Amino acid sequence: MTRVGVYAKALKTEGDSISGRMLASLASRETTTDFNRFGRHTKGINSVIAFFNATLQSGDMVARAVKRDKGKFLLRVLTYITLPSLVFFLMNRDEPEYEEFPQYLKDQNWLFKVGNTWYRIPKPYDMGMLFGTLFERYMDFAIKENPKAFEGWGKGFAESLMPNFIPTAFLPYLEVLTNFDTFRNVPIVPQSERYSKPSNQYGPYTSTLAKTFGKMFNVSPRKADHLIKGYGAGLGKTLADVVGKGLEVTGIAEKKVQPDTPWQSKVPIARAFVAETYRSSKSIDDMYDTLNDFEMEYSQLKDEKGISSIGQFPKANELRKLRKASDELGDLRREYNDTYADNKISSYQKSRKLSELNMKMINLSRRALGKPLIKE
Repeated sequence: MTRVGVYAKALKTEGDSISGRMLASLASRETTTDFNRFGRHTKGINSVIAFFNATLQSGDMVARAVKRDKGKFLLRVLTYITLPSLVFFLMNRDEPEYEEFPQYLKDQNWLFKVGNTWYRIPKPYDMGMLFGTLFERYMDFAIKENPKAFEGWGKGFAESLMPNFIPTAFLPYLEVLTNFDTFRNVPIVPQSERYSKPSNQYGPYTSTLAKTFGKMFNVSPRKADHLIKGYGAGLGKTLADVVGKGLEVTGIAEKKVQPDTPWQSKVPIARAFVAETYRSSKSIDDMYDTLNDFEMEYSQLKDEKGISSIGQFPKANELRKLRKASDELGDLRREYNDTYADNKISSYQKSRKLSELNMKMINLSRRALGKPLIKE
């Protein structure tokens, strides 16, 4: 739609003639990344690595825009990227729900709440990281005094500028092998399920097909779903849902009572702009990451200094607290899975119970990290 608008505007300026239409067409191509602009060797590489050329052209387009008019470029990015970023940050600064969104979601989107539902507007990919997210991170550091405010920003910005060099055909498989989603910068199987039986590694949004496959071959349904989405994208997800329904109808897979979801999440197109709260809690991931850091430090001290008990560890109290939280989280996770598997309760009851358990896990993690609890 942006290109159509620019074409119409340029046509009025240049006149409705052959040359005017050609100039208007060129203007519309230049208004956003020109995907038909290729280098000598890029076309062949782009056929193997998806979006390779798009990433190069995006950076090149920005460089040309700066060269044409530095002042105009700076005014536009400050007006259309920096200003909205600061406004949305100030709107959300005291929202614990916003704090619990995974970092990649906050880096790549502007988030805002209407009623009880959160929505997201995608930021420009590379310039959004530089002129939007960087300012948000600075505000987080300056106002909320978060010492880890800039953690991971440099890596994320570099990735937005540099194309992927791994052939797309191998990427989903390599991500499953390493248990890391390179686009979202999060583990495929979260820390809370890391030591669970592979077939039990699933969540409320895991497809029936993946869970059936996991049960048959004792593999992680989360990883199976990642492969389906990695190779099939939106079509793969739709087909998995259709096949899953077929498995339930034929009795191959047990028909599940699915937890209720907001109506906005069920509307095509609109659901792409809905951000689901607490789907992947940052505090839970942070708690496990902190515990892993402490365990590694404790193990290193045992090897280097020969300490024989946890009491000799300088951070013994913190480690004990995190270990206890980890055990309690394991119990809550099992209760969560049992509730999800319960087909004797209604969709609404299941949704409510799962939300309550999820909030308990989040607050347990926040308490272990010394954060204020979220009031239910």
